[in-house]
Amino acid sequence: MIRSSYLTLLLLFLFSLSALAQSRSRRKKSRDESRFSASVLAGAYLSQLDGDLYVGFDKPSLSVGVRGTAELAPHWDFDFELNYQQKGSRFEERLNGPKDRLIHLDYMEVPFFLRHYPGRRDRGLSLAIGLAYARRIGSRIEDTAETNLIAYNEIVSDFRSNELSIIPDISYRINPHLSFGVRYSYALTRFYDNPEGYRPESTGFFVEEITLLRNYLFGIYGAYTL
Repeated sequence: MIRSSYLTLLLLFLFSLSALAQSRSRRKKSRDESRFSASVLAGAYLSQLDGDLYVGFDKPSLSVGVRGTAELAPHWDFDFELNYQQKGSRFEERLNGPKDRLIHLDYMEVPFFLRHYPGRRDRGLSLAIGLAYARRIGSRIEDTAETNLIAYNEIVSDFRSNELSIIPDISYRINPHLSFGVRYSYALTRFYDNPEGYRPESTGFFVEEITLLRNYLFGIYGAYTL
């Protein structure tokens, strides 16, 4: 129910930006109007967790959203977005075994970017740095570990809902409407934090303790300016 509400908000925001773009296209743009634009975005990412005792960006994650852009100066923009973003991790139960365990996290994310254009604004390279606030709207744990080395479904209720991330961004605009980019997102906050460490009670084996979990991911995205 909560996830549906956030997705409805995303669709309404997208509809509003589309209506604004259509309204602007029906009349001659003034200088002030040309300073603002709207875009739709979609991306494919690989995500991982810091603190889960595994390595590798092994979980495919998707992102869809909308962007509003305000021109600050000839070579500088301010971007704000509203995105549905998947995060989490996929890993194996045993060394060299199949990656059949999953932590899947759904977020609604609001990033803010300061973007610089070294050359032309309508074509070419741009560099950006952003700060994002995200709210977790759903989670799914697929844990097949019979040995219960780490049973993440036992601690999912302790996952925090709010997250703050830093996002470097490089993109290339092919034409005034279409651009592609690369992003890396690193959470400044942890969604699980237990200084005393978590160790499952149902195993007699020695296992390393989980003291923190943090999201990070990288991937590519496309943006279409309306």
